[in-house]
Amino acid sequence: MKDDDKLINAVLDLGLEMKAMRLEMKAMHKEQHKTNLLLAEHSRSILALADKLKVVVDHERRIAKLERAA
Repeated sequence: MKDDDKLINAVLDLGLEMKAMRLEMKAMHKEQHKTNLLLAEHSRSILALADKLKVVVDHERRIAKLERAA
């Protein structure tokens, strides 16, 4: 009977630990989602900046070409 009680207590403790782990994983999932959204936003910003930089470089090349021709 004593061994049965120990086994039942162990299973109950395991169930509580699993519940706590599920809650923790759910919280981690929410944080990961927020992080992913921020990373996507930063990636879009970097791509937009790269496009603007390309325009500036193209203008500088045109100006340099015109200056050499003049």
